[in-house]
Amino acid sequence: MRYLNITVATALALSITACSHRPTHTAAPQFRASNPDSQSLVTDLRNNGIAVVQQGQRLQLVLSTDRIFGATSMQVKPSQVANLRRVADLIKLYGPKATIQVRGYTAELQNRSGRKVTSTQYAQAVASFLWNDGVSKHRMKINGYGKAQPIASNMTPQGSAYNRRVEILVNYP
Repeated sequence: MRYLNITVATALALSITACSHRPTHTAAPQFRASNPDSQSLVTDLRNNGIAVVQQGQRLQLVLSTDRIFGATSMQVKPSQVANLRRVADLIKLYGPKATIQVRGYTAELQNRSGRKVTSTQYAQAVASFLWNDGVSKHRMKINGYGKAQPIASNMTPQGSAYNRRVEILVNYP
């Protein structure tokens, strides 16, 4: 029984940590760690609410759609243009062999029939911005996943907000 309690407590702690959207890893890959440009970009992005996490040979950026887009629009808010430019600059530092996945997600509370479409539109809008800022579209794969793969409970407004997101995965050799 004691083992079960420790396991449940550990799982709960990991869930809370995952939902907090606070990365615990250095964002720049090992071969870029000494690059002051990448360190500066990562710091700027994190200071502006974009989660940046290094996962082995993958860099993951998580952008809140509530922060990036207007409430009823797929247009990037003018206040977020500089952040998305920093994202593009960081991606470009990984070179032409890196592949990029742009994934859109919605919360469960949104209109059932439109979740997949909305999440794809989020991903498309971010990918279009990156293309226009010099990231090669031939290296990008774009998907909308609707309510799939939630990272927080949809039972609270904060949890739903975490689930409305665009993830950018940069895989590099």
